[in-house]
Amino acid sequence: FRNNSRLNADIEYHAPYWDDRNSRGNGTFRLGRAWEAQVGWDSPPDDRFNANFTVELDQEPLGGLITEVASSLNYSPRDRLRVRIEVGHRKRDNWLVWQVGVDLTSFHSEDWFSALGLESYVTARQHLQIRLEWVAVKAFENASYRIVGETWLDPVARPATVDPVSFALSDVVLQARYRWQIAPMSDLFIVYIRTGDLPDHQDHLSRTSFRRLFDHSFSMPREEGLLLKVRYRFGS
Repeated sequence: FRNNSRLNADIEYHAPYWDDRNSRGNGTFRLGRAWEAQVGWDSPPDDRFNANFTVELDQEPLGGLITEVASSLNYSPRDRLRVRIEVGHRKRDNWLVWQVGVDLTSFHSEDWFSALGLESYVTARQHLQIRLEWVAVKAFENASYRIVGETWLDPVARPATVDPVSFALSDVVLQARYRWQIAPMSDLFIVYIRTGDLPDHQDHLSRTSFRRLFDHSFSMPREEGLLLKVRYRFGS
């Protein structure tokens, strides 16, 4: 457009194909045709503010749709300060996941991705970076399949006495980095990192809210540490 903003659209078609990746080396199977459609918008490039927004709609090879929405925002209120926000949401009707051997399961799933970053040049010699990332998935079983040779997947009926499989994943990473240039080729580095996820055997959390998934994974860190490093150049 005249203001340098940009609107783009993309449509793709995929013919039926052979899949040997999802089986983890346990065979090759046939998947049906599918199409993909994407529309995106980018704001005019600017030193202070920049944003983009994307909507994608794909057909699942096993039937159903993949719906994805993503957006990012860059904002610099000052010359030495930059803030970046990223958010993404996706729903899948038939996410095919390998289980064991020649057995696979399709899931109805929903996932969120978000990231918040801050970068600041406090002074000409001091640099601060802080970034928080979170990814979470909730999935509920649709159907079970089995690889029976180089052909289409064979549906497998679930026994009435067996409950459908569901699971939840939530991973969060917080990292803060500080660098101070004491002198030419001499620096002080301070790094703080905190990671967290859900405990094992917590499948019941798939029924809870995404907010609670974040609280669970952030409140019980798997790893937390502080690193101090000094690099000093002796001599002239």
